[in-house]
Formats: sequence, structure tokens, C-alpha cells
Amino acid sequence: MTLFSRALNLNKMPWLPELVLAILLVLTRAIWIFWVGQNRMEAPDIIEYTALSERVLSGNFDMGLFRFIRPPGLPILMASMKILVPGSWELAMVAWNFLFSVATGASLYFFCLEFFSSRTCARFGLLLFVIHAPLLIYSASISSEPAYLFFAATCLLSFQKTLKHESWPWLIAFTASLFLASAFRTTILVALPVFWGWLVLAGIRRNRKFLTFAAASVVLFLTLSSPFGLYNLKKHGVFVISSNGGSFLFLNANSEAGYKDAVLYDKLSEQEQYLVKNFSEYGDNFFGPDFDRLLLLPQKEKQEAFRNLAFNWIEENPGKFLEAKAANLLRLIIPGRSPKHVPPFDWALSFLLALPVYLLCYIGMGAEIMHSRENGSARLWLLGFFVFNSAALVIFLYTYRYKVYSLEFVYIAYAAAGASWLLEKYRNISLERRATKS
Repeated sequence: MTLFSRALNLNKMPWLPELVLAILLVLTRAIWIFWVGQNRMEAPDIIEYTALSERVLSGNFDMGLFRFIRPPGLPILMASMKILVPGSWELAMVAWNFLFSVATGASLYFFCLEFFSSRTCARFGLLLFVIHAPLLIYSASISSEPAYLFFAATCLLSFQKTLKHESWPWLIAFTASLFLASAFRTTILVALPVFWGWLVLAGIRRNRKFLTFAAASVVLFLTLSSPFGLYNLKKHGVFVISSNGGSFLFLNANSEAGYKDAVLYDKLSEQEQYLVKNFSEYGDNFFGPDFDRLLLLPQKEKQEAFRNLAFNWIEENPGKFLEAKAANLLRLIIPGRSPKHVPPFDWALSFLLALPVYLLCYIGMGAEIMHSRENGSARLWLLGFFVFNSAALVIFLYTYRYKVYSLEFVYIAYAAAGASWLLEKYRNISLERRATKS
């Protein structure tokens, strides 16, 4: 036992590292969210969400705006705070951010503990979550990200619990958290084939009970999400359970604007950069007056028109399409922000801050693939979740913000596995050296 271990008496207090990490988590989030972090109440998205919350207060649950239907979670939460604490609803939303962020750290800790069956890995996961700057930065925004991250992390945890313990309560928790995550962001829906497909696969390979689980989860999810979907079907003629913004984001990525953003951004003039950044307001610069006309169409027809424009552009510009997708893939796999889109110092800072997590993540992924070869593929569903979300970022609109909230918490889980793997290697080498000396 080392002097440090004796001083802390770790053998008698095995929970001390968790306590220290929990205190750091609470302190960093409290300081950032309540005092230091940027107040985004004036951001364009929040202006829209605030307007939608006023609709909810009047009994109108139409989330359709200029470009697409928004997810209902954030407007409903904002409206609820306006009812419960009308004079301090903005502060209440900040408090929710704090609670969501701290709870996300806890969910990631227990996910790593359950998924990797390692307390060391769980501790690394919580530590990386505490210090990983991108997730800290976005935790201060009055936006859907903090809530989405919590429910998405809880979704992963409860899904693993379902697989491991064949438990009905955990299946219900998984489906409920899946629904709640989708109510704040549609991103989680990209992984539906992974979740439900894996349950079916487990039913075929392990226990037919998982086939029942898969069917029950689908039914429960549709039961929870159908009220909003049926509302949209009646109002807009299209069954939308969260948002139909995917069509708009697909056009944004697969168009002249998307190509210029992904491939040529650093070569554009300031005016062109402004137009590309604000594509939705200045789409006529890329498509002519027809684009403005499309925005006035009903939701169903508008989204079909967006998709048609994107597919037509891909057909006419296959080379540009491949260039844009390659550029998006590069932005996905390198740490930090895109070097084309931010000043050199900002890029270097973001790169260095994210580099340790990314390196450990890739090491962890490699270790997990090796683990699957030796111990079976039971844990490969997380890799499927990662691949599906990565593909969506490459194919649809890539932004650093989307990358952070859809993938960074998965990076941390794999990075924790990578750190644990390296620690185990170090311990083995140390033991071998001691054995050689003796």
C-alpha cells in the first residue's frame, strides 16, 4: 500500500474516488451553468422555442415553423416552467440544465459500470465527462441538448440493463427514455434499427423472450409518441412523432450551399460565408425564387420538395457530393472543430482539448473489437449506435454542435474503455518487470 493510499485509507473508503468525482461534477457544472457559461436566450433557436412555448400555453401544440416541425420537448418544458415559476422561468430552465447535466454524468458512470463490468472504467468515464470541454460548453445553453443528452445516456444504460438482466422494468425504462430523448431531439431515432434489431437478434440467438421485448418496446414507443404524431397528421397531413427537419437538413448538406460549407468555406468571401451559414434565410441565393415559394407550401409537400432538390443536386453533381461527404467524414473523425471554419487559435485549442478523449476513444474501440472476437459480440450494439449516428452526421447537415450532442458522450464511454485498457497494460508490464527483477 502506498503512502497516498494509506493517507486516504482507500481500503476502508472504496467509494472515495466516486465522491471526489461527484463533487467535481457538481462544482464544474454549477460554476459554468450558473455563472460563467454563455446565456443563449437571444439565440435564433431559442427565440423560436420561446414562441412555441407560448403556443403550448394557449393550448396549441403545433410545432410547425418556417422550415419544419420542431420537437415538442423543449417548448413543453419551457411552458411548464412559465406556469410553475412565471417570474423566474428562465432561471428555472438554467436549473434544469444543471440537473440534466449532473444526471447525465451519473448515467454515464453507471452505463460504463454495467456495459464494461468495470468500476475502473466507470470512474474514467465520469472523470472524462467532468473535464471534457465540449460537453461542458453546451451544458449552459437554454436548448434541447442538456435534456437530450440525459435521456440518451439513460436510454443506453437501460438498454444494456435490459440485455444483461432480461428485465421488464428496464425494458420499460429503455423505451420511456428513448421516447423522451426523441421528444427533445430526433437524433436518437437514427439508432432505432440498432436497438430493436439487436433485441430481435438476441431473441433469435439467446432467448425468445427478447422477441417479446422487441414487440412490446415498439408498441409502447408508438403509444407514447402517437399523440403528437396524430396531432401532426391532423394538422399537417403527415405523421411526425418528433420533427421532420431531416429533409431540410438533408438539403442543407446536399446542395451548393452544403458543398461550399464542407469543402470551400475557408476560400469564400465573408459575404458568401454569411449566406452559407444562414442558408435557411437566404436559400434563394442558391436556388432562385423557387426556394422562397417552397417555404410557403404545406409541411408534407415542402419536405418532399426539399428532398427532391437535394436528390437532383446529387444526380447533377456526383463529384461534389463525394467531396462534401469526405470533408464531413474528416470533420467527424478529427478532434475539435473544423479547421476550415474557425480561426487557427480557436481550432488548435479545440483540437488539444478534445485530443485525449478521441485518442482514448479509438483505443477503446479497438479493444472492444478484440474483446468481441474473444468473448462474443454481446457488446457490439454500442458500436452500431456509434456508426449509425456517425453516418447521419456525414450524410445530413454536419455541424460541430450536432457532433457534440449526438456522439461525444459515446466517445467518452469508449475513451473510458481505452483508458482502462492502457492502465491494465501498464499494470501487467510493471508486474512482469518486478517478476524479472526478483
